[in-house]
Amino acid sequence: MKTVGNKIRTLRERMKIDIAGAARLARVSRETQRKCEEGVAIKLKSVKQIAQALGASPSDVDDIICSWLRAHAGTDAGRIEIQPSGKSRLRAVGRNVVEKIAEAAAGLTLAEQKEVLLALTRQEVLRSIPHLNQLYQASRR
Repeated sequence: MKTVGNKIRTLRERMKIDIAGAARLARVSRETQRKCEEGVAIKLKSVKQIAQALGASPSDVDDIICSWLRAHAGTDAGRIEIQPSGKSRLRAVGRNVVEKIAEAAAGLTLAEQKEVLLALTRQEVLRSIPHLNQLYQASRR
């Protein structure tokens, strides 16, 4: 059975970003991201935040939460059954969006990828994207 840390690391590696980039994306400290991947106990809220920022599907987030609960149950984990109910109420970025972003980033240098990730953490930049797209479309006419 994969641990929470292994699952989070796999998500990060799929996005081809380093720990610092993942931490910025999830809006947690690098230390929290590192601890999560190393299996050190961190808050459930942080685990969910990281998983969702890394594009985990709602069912993957549920699975990660269940793994976190099992790990925190310790020796009692064998006596209780922890599993997702099958109907997720958690919201995450659609997998196809994350895959499209990863494909677009694959053609960029590592420095460019870091800049894009940094830009995505800034609300001002995110608010300007629709305007940039409109400007681009107008220039193509």
